[in-house]
Amino acid sequence: MRTRSTSLFSSGRYFRKARLALAMSAALFVSSFSSVAIGATTTTDTEFLSVPMQPLNGQGNYLYQAFTVTSQTGFDFLYAADYATQAVIIAKSDLANFINGSSVSYFVGFDGDYGIKSATLEAGEYVIAVRNTTNSENTFSLELDYANLQLAGYEYDSTPVAEARSMEAGAGLIQPFTITDGYKYHIDGLNTGVKSYVIPASEIEKFRNNEDFNFYTSYSSNFANGEQPGAMTIDLPAGDYALVLRNSSATTKSLVYRFHTFKQVTEDNGDGTDVGTETDTDTDSKAAIDLVFDDIEEIYSQFFPVSTRNGSLTEGEYYYRQYTLDDGQQTYMLEWDGGLWYNVDSNGWQLWGPIANWGK
Repeated sequence: MRTRSTSLFSSGRYFRKARLALAMSAALFVSSFSSVAIGATTTTDTEFLSVPMQPLNGQGNYLYQAFTVTSQTGFDFLYAADYATQAVIIAKSDLANFINGSSVSYFVGFDGDYGIKSATLEAGEYVIAVRNTTNSENTFSLELDYANLQLAGYEYDSTPVAEARSMEAGAGLIQPFTITDGYKYHIDGLNTGVKSYVIPASEIEKFRNNEDFNFYTSYSSNFANGEQPGAMTIDLPAGDYALVLRNSSATTKSLVYRFHTFKQVTEDNGDGTDVGTETDTDTDSKAAIDLVFDDIEEIYSQFFPVSTRNGSLTEGEYYYRQYTLDDGQQTYMLEWDGGLWYNVDSNGWQLWGPIANWGK
C-alpha cells in the first residue's frame, strides 16, 4: 500500500507545520476565571471522548471534562486549536489547582502546540482541561481515543501518515493515497472548522482548481465538521484516492489527521492454500463496490432514477448494477473494476468514460 506526499496550496504559500515538542509538566496560569464542564460523547468504535469546535472567549478562559478510567488503558490524545492554548490531562485531585492557576503536573498535554500524543492511564479519576492563552477568541477540538484499534480479519500494518497542520483562509490540502488488494485504510482526525472529503484521484485537479468535484458521501462532510476526518475505515476498491480538505472560513484553522493501514489476515490449510480468504475478500469487495454504486446513484440520480434500479447482480467475473430504461426493454448494467463500464442489451461491455463528463 502506497502513500504519496501531501500536496499543500494556499495562495502560493505553504502551510505552517505545528510544533510537537513538549515537557511532561508545566505551570499553568489564568488571568480570569470561568468554568464550563464539557459534555463527553462516547461511541462503540475507538472514541472515548470527543469535543469538536469548542469556542474559548478571551485569554484565561478555560473548559474541562472529568472522566474515570476503571483499569489500565492506553489512549491517544488528538488535539487542534486555532491559536495558542494549554490542553492537559491531569488527576482530578489537581482540578482546583488548575482552576486557580497554580502549578500542576500532567500525564500528557499540549502547550501552545497541537497534534497527537499517547499516554497510558492507570485506574483513577482524571480531567481533560483546556485554557486559552491568547488574548482573543479561540476554537479547539479534542478527542481521546482508545489506542488499541482493531479491524476484524485484519492486522495492524503501519501508520504512514500522521500530520498536524494549520490552514489559512481559503486554503486546501490534498493527501493522496493508494489502496491495494488485501489492505484497508483507517483514517482518523479532527479540525477546528474545515470541510473534509475522500475523492477519486481523477477529481484532484478539479478540487485543486476550486471547481465542482465528486466525492464519496460516506467518507465526506460537505460542511465544517470538527470531528472529520474521523474514525473512517475506507471500504473502496483497490485504486488511487485522496483525502482533501478546504478551509472556507475567513480565518486560519488547524487540523490533525492520521492514516493506519491494516493487512488482511489469512489462515493456512496446511497445503499452502488459505482458509476462507477468497470468500471473505469477495464479500468485502462487493460491499466496497456497492458503496461506489450507491454514491453514483445519489450524485447522478438523473441517470439512475429509483424506479429503474434492479439492484446488484453477479455473472461470472462481473459484479454490476442493473437498470431498466423507460421503454422497458433495454437495460444499462454498470460494472466497476476501478473504472465504470456499461452493457446495453448484452451487446458487450463498453467503457462509460470519465465521471467528469457525465453532466455534459
